[in-house]
Amino acid sequence: MPERTTGSKTGLLAILFVGFILSGIATTIVGPMLPVFIRKWSLDDGQAGLFSSVQFLSALVGTLVSGAWMAWRGYRPSLVAGYALIGYGLATLNASTHVNALAATAAFGLGYGLITPEPTCTLRRPEALAALPC
Repeated sequence: MPERTTGSKTGLLAILFVGFILSGIATTIVGPMLPVFIRKWSLDDGQAGLFSSVQFLSALVGTLVSGAWMAWRGYRPSLVAGYALIGYGLATLNASTHVNALAATAAFGLGYGLITPEPTCTLRRPEALAALPC
């Protein structure tokens, strides 16, 4: 029986690693998309710069919310909601308007903020992995 628990925690750790790497890749997508957005909507530098600001501020809000949410409901709802927001934001990033694309950027920034604390804390402190309910 202990082998199964160890295996499930190893699987959870692998999922956290993969999710952490993929979310890190997703946060960089706005940079390569900026030239496309600038041409598509004829954005000036200030409007184009909003993408970085919106992503950063929404990730900050997500990180601040995630601590209270994880203390209240555990880590799983935060991770599920975070990855759902990242997926939604990336799927709708190439929107028809500049404002919709900013909203999509805010969605995946918020999602990134929700998911970042748990893998970081777990990977940084091995004793936290032992405390996870699996």
